[in-house]
Amino acid sequence: MQFLFFRSVSLADINHSMPAKEYSDEDKIAQATTLRELGNEFYKAKKFFEAKQAYRNSLYWSGITGFKTEEAQTKKTEMAGKIISNLSAIHFFERNWATTVTCCNQVVKMCETTDNIVKNINTVYLRLAETQERQNNFCLSNQAIDLINDPTAPEEKRIKIIQDRIASKTKKNDEVMSKRLKNLFA
Repeated sequence: MQFLFFRSVSLADINHSMPAKEYSDEDKIAQATTLRELGNEFYKAKKFFEAKQAYRNSLYWSGITGFKTEEAQTKKTEMAGKIISNLSAIHFFERNWATTVTCCNQVVKMCETTDNIVKNINTVYLRLAETQERQNNFCLSNQAIDLINDPTAPEEKRIKIIQDRIASKTKKNDEVMSKRLKNLFA
């Protein structure tokens, strides 16, 4: 059998077999930063699949063990926190509530030990509150709202929307339960 077509193959300039310890801390952080910025561009273009891929690859580079200095380790943690926060936003828009909660909780936990994880922790708390509300976890939603410090006007507006939806859902649930109880004892 004879083939009448040719396919060209180009090789990328990547060395996957080089041990992570061979990379300098600066190279690891630079690679993670480049991939995070690429993820940000995809996110702004609403290309969430591509953004997640870039963020996950960035998380890989920021999570490689063996950072030699405490300063580099802190930068790694800051980078990982920013990436996980960005991933939580994507999962939120995709309505992947469980993963959104996991990511938000991880960011909150990281913020307890490291500064400069996110620009505004209130954004993470609001995302967590809304996600919990959408899952009908009203107590957890209110707990997240209680963690918000000095909310801005737009944050106040979003808090009110979440609280109004909780009140509306609670009222509907109470009405349904009232009817069921009434029918039970009728």
